This record gives sequence, C-alpha cells and structure tokens, in this order.
Amino acid sequence: MAISFTRELGPLLTGIMLAARIGASFTAELGTMQVSEEIEAIEAMGIGPLRFLVAPRMLALFFLMPCLSTVSNISAIFASSLISKAYFAIAFPYFLDLVRDALLIRDLITGVFKSFMFGLLIAAIACYRGLSVKGGAAGVGTATTSKVLDGCSLSVEPEERLVIMGQSGSGKSTILRLILGILKPIDGSIFFKQFEITRLKRRKLQQVRRQIGMVYQYSALLSSRNVRDNVALPLEELTDQSRREIDKIVDEKLDLVGMKDAKHLLPSELSGGMKKRVSLARALVLEPELILFDEPVAGLDPVIASVIDELIISLTEKSKVTSIIVTHEMDSAFRIGTRMAMLYQGKIIEDAEPEKFKQSTNPVVAQFLSGSTEGPILEGSQDAIAKK
Repeated sequence: MAISFTRELGPLLTGIMLAARIGASFTAELGTMQVSEEIEAIEAMGIGPLRFLVAPRMLALFFLMPCLSTVSNISAIFASSLISKAYFAIAFPYFLDLVRDALLIRDLITGVFKSFMFGLLIAAIACYRGLSVKGGAAGVGTATTSKVLDGCSLSVEPEERLVIMGQSGSGKSTILRLILGILKPIDGSIFFKQFEITRLKRRKLQQVRRQIGMVYQYSALLSSRNVRDNVALPLEELTDQSRREIDKIVDEKLDLVGMKDAKHLLPSELSGGMKKRVSLARALVLEPELILFDEPVAGLDPVIASVIDELIISLTEKSKVTSIIVTHEMDSAFRIGTRMAMLYQGKIIEDAEPEKFKQSTNPVVAQFLSGSTEGPILEGSQDAIAKK
C-alpha cells in the first residue's frame, strides 16, 4: 500500500480529481472570459493574458498538486493501518515500522516529481482548452476581416471624434480590433503615430496598446473583480505606483463618470449604463491618446444613452484625446461626432463633417440615414444572397 500509493496511485487519483474539478473550472472560466471579450479587453490594455491568467493558474496547481498528493498518501496509509488492525491484528506502531522499512527515498522522489508534472499538465491543458474557445468576438472578427473589409482606407486627426457608421456585420467593430492589433489584416497597413501596428513585435505592441483605451459594447469588465479592481487593473499590472497612488487615480476616474460610490460592487450588480461608465473609467485610467468605442450606447434606453453620449463628449474634450466611435445609433452618432464616415461593402463611401454628411447625395448614405426599405442597401443584400 505504501509503495503503490507513494509511487503511483497518490499522484494519479489526486490528478484525476483535480482535472475533473479544478481543470474543468479553469477551462470554463477562461472560455467564458474569451466569449465575453474579457480576455480581449486584458490584451487591449497591453497586459499579457498568458502572464496574467495562465501563469498564476499553472503555478497554483504546480505547488498544490504535491501537497494534495501527500494528503492522499497519508490518508491511504492511515486507512490501510485501520484495516490491518481490524483484519490482521497488526498494531499501528508496528504497521508504521513496516511502512518505514518498505519505502525508499527514490519512491518519495518519484511520487513528488509525478505530482509536480501532473499539476503542470492539468493546468496547461485546461488553460489551452479555455483560451481556444471559438465563437466569440475574435472568431467573428477574423471572418469579417477575410470576407468583408476590402480596400478600406481611413485617417483620423488628433482630438477628433470620428464616428464610423454602417450596417450590422459590415466590419465596423473589426476596424477597432485591427487598430488594437487584436486581429491581423490579410493585406494593408495600420499606423498609430509613428508605429505600424501590423509589423510590431508582441512586446512592443503591448506597450503601444497602453496609449489606446477601449470601451467594449458589453463593457468586458472582469466578472470576478469589483469596480475598483477593474479600473485599477492597468495601473497595478503596468505601472510601479503604490496602492495609495492607484486608489487616488481610481477614485478620480470613477468620480469623473459618477461611479465613485459603486467601487465595491461587482459587475453583476451593475446596470448596463453603469457598466459602460466603469468601462469608460478603465479606458481613461492610463491617460491614453486614443479611445475606441464599440457601440457605446447599444442596449440602453434613450435617456441613459444621452447621458453616456454627453459623458463621452465631456471626458474626451477635457482629456484632449482622439476618439473613434463605432455605432449605428443615428441620434448618438450625430450628437457625439465631429466627423462621420460610412462603411459599406468593405470601403469608406462617405467621409465628412456631420452637417455635410446629412446632406450627402450618395444613395446608400441617404437610405441609411432615412431608414428607408427602398434603395441600394437592400438590393445589394438580395443580389448577394442570389449569388450565394
């Protein structure tokens, strides 16, 4: 019993239980984070998901596994002693002497080594499976890049609030992910200041991302962290500031968006509008030069949508940052934007200031603004379906 459990059964049975319990939990948690854009949000902040999410889990199981295997071995030997006492009248001290004589140092080393390796394997496989979950924004974006965006060209001036409009699925959100380097274009280039995003190495890309804030359509707040910790995350991971300094900055940003009193709440306790505000505070915390907004008022009632719009205008003007806003909400678009661009069939077909944009003679733009069911947009969709 002592030899079999110490060498083989202790690490094996413990590994099976950990794989079923903790391994499955890791996979489910990371898979959910992948689909809900939380991992993309972490990457967009310039924080490496492998270092932030995978490494701690691998270290935890690496050290936990030998400890639990030891508990398993001791429990098995103790249970064996009780059975030996009951059936064979072997006294406990004598049983322990037999165990001591039977076990060799190499047996203990073999068992401990297997425990360490099992811990690493379980964590690595579970994290890989979780991060490999498909069907989220990245998968959709990759498909959009390869099929929809074609010859798209656009430039943004400093301190502009550029609104990109277009049909659902036309590639608006994909443009934002291309700017962040989350997705790679098949062809073409993307420049931010003097950096060509498409050619940057991973480490340099993460540094550049720190100058870009991102507000996601569904906020992408980390569900396991409260409001304060969500906003503080970039500061804690990317700066050397003290806890007091970080708390001061977090309070300042949350106060700007009117969420200072909610800093101890979890994302699940917030309304849609409150989540958008917290997401905006997190995007501002590193004082970025560019902020990207993906459908900032989607799913909100008109009053809250107006509040979010005014907040975006106020904060971007105070911070003197450049903004790119993706939306198909007409009222919000013309309220926020200092410049409008229309994306259709992979290209920017109209690019003008709001008033000129409203007066566009382009039939696609005119139909989109009016919401008419008659025009080239629906005709083009029907032609595409017919070709398929």
